[in-house]
Amino acid sequence: MTLTTRKELVADFYEAFKVDQPVETRMRIIKEEAREVREASQALLKELADLQYVVVGAEVSGITELPEDVAEDIMRVSHLYDMIPQDVLDAAFLRVHESNMSK
Repeated sequence: MTLTTRKELVADFYEAFKVDQPVETRMRIIKEEAREVREASQALLKELADLQYVVVGAEVSGITELPEDVAEDIMRVSHLYDMIPQDVLDAAFLRVHESNMSK
């Protein structure tokens, strides 16, 4: 989808619902959405590290082959790892380990 298409869709929404917000309101909404994205990305990072931890745990336990359905579940999310720098993933993995060790 192009930026032009996105603008057209938003313009359609604004027209249909008579959206007319002051600049301050728009800036508050933008800040709120950015905060929500940051929070969601932090939660996603933790879950990706958790997944990595339990997969490594399976290997440490001697499991050398995952059932097909489990492998498919991992493959469905594996592209998400590509979006995160390795040092960030490593730090998240260490936080998961420290949390697990403190239980």
